[in-house]
Amino acid sequence: MNTSQEKVVRKRRHLSAEEKYQIFLEATMTKASRNGNVSEVLHRWGIHASDLTRIRKSVEEAAIGSFKARKSRKPKVDYDQYQQIKDEKERLEATVLEQAAELALLKKRSLGLDGDLNGKDVNEDTKGALVELIAGACKKYSVTIKFCCQKLRLNVKRYQRWIRLHIETGRYGGRKPGPEKAPHGLLPEEKGIIIKLAKDDTYEDLSPRQLSVAASETGQVEASASSFYRVMKQEQLMGKRQRKPRTPQEKPEVKPNRPNEIWSWDLTYIALGPIFVYLFAIIDVYSRKIVGWHLGFNATVESMKKVWDHALDNEGLLEVMGAPQMPTALSDHGVQMAKKSAKQFFKDLGIKQLFARYKTSADNAWIESWFRILKYDCLRYKDYISFDQIKEIIRQFIISYNTQCYHGAIGYVTPEQMHSGQAEEILMARAKRKHSARLHRLKRNREQVSQPELTQAA
Repeated sequence: MNTSQEKVVRKRRHLSAEEKYQIFLEATMTKASRNGNVSEVLHRWGIHASDLTRIRKSVEEAAIGSFKARKSRKPKVDYDQYQQIKDEKERLEATVLEQAAELALLKKRSLGLDGDLNGKDVNEDTKGALVELIAGACKKYSVTIKFCCQKLRLNVKRYQRWIRLHIETGRYGGRKPGPEKAPHGLLPEEKGIIIKLAKDDTYEDLSPRQLSVAASETGQVEASASSFYRVMKQEQLMGKRQRKPRTPQEKPEVKPNRPNEIWSWDLTYIALGPIFVYLFAIIDVYSRKIVGWHLGFNATVESMKKVWDHALDNEGLLEVMGAPQMPTALSDHGVQMAKKSAKQFFKDLGIKQLFARYKTSADNAWIESWFRILKYDCLRYKDYISFDQIKEIIRQFIISYNTQCYHGAIGYVTPEQMHSGQAEEILMARAKRKHSARLHRLKRNREQVSQPELTQAA
């Protein structure tokens, strides 16, 4: 009887949720009591230990889920809708910032400021206006100072310096940046030396850069070219540099009627081993005579003055003053010809300068042709290794050219004969000799012809 009942009771059956919860409570209370036995609960309800484990696990999961549901009481929001609202908020904020930036830039242009302000000198009034502009934008549009400075293209640290200076002194500046007196500035005595050099006739043709080098080489003063320029500009020692309107070039009129009327002159360089020497020469256009020359290692105005002094002395013109008696100087626009010191030299002597057209060597062809004769007919076939040797060769050639060369352009007389006025007499004597020789040949030829031959020829 007991065995059959036990079989009926332990028969597996479906348990409801309430029954499972009741089994969980009884098992828990039995386990909590000291004399209880959980196996009696399992036997009474006809379940196994594994079934009780599953029931306990289900109850725990349900309890945890219930706690989680109570903790998260926030209403559910659609993520797409939330992202849309967030994007719209960012767009509106960006629009507000753009309006603030546009307002700042418009007022900046009204102050006469455009472009980058970094490195640009800003006066005190403009600084105050910019500070007020930034403060107003920050207050009205809730933007940062950094944002306003970026839009104004102003360094934030520079803006902060203005604020600190205003707090300390009540002003935003009023002077140029940098120290009031440069620690490396020129000394008063150095400025005096620069002014003295700029007024010296020896250096009047030098630019500030060249003058700074010359002063350094002579040990007078050490200063940069910009310092020379600044001092000379302050003392009004800089010539006006402006582009002159280009005018059509006119060919110089060269029609001499007598010696020492027009002198053509120029310089050329001649190779002497690894270096060059420079030859200045002056030729009389009327007679083609070389009236002066100078050979040196430098092509300077001083060398030009030497050759002209030598030429004027040779022709006895040093004591003659005035343009009608002095020759006209024909040259190109070289540095030695167009410098202020060269022009002053000719002006003091009463010599008129006549310049050839730019890039037109034919306007000064007389001296250019003579340089070619010197190089191709003389120096080309000579051997020389020293300055004295080449100088002696040129001296001998000039003597030979002036006294022995029969020049085709002046009727095949020598330049010396043409220059001294002997050419007309020599040409007349030459014509008389030709005429006498012709008559002599005619007489002799007639005497050799017989009378019958003359009759037959007639």
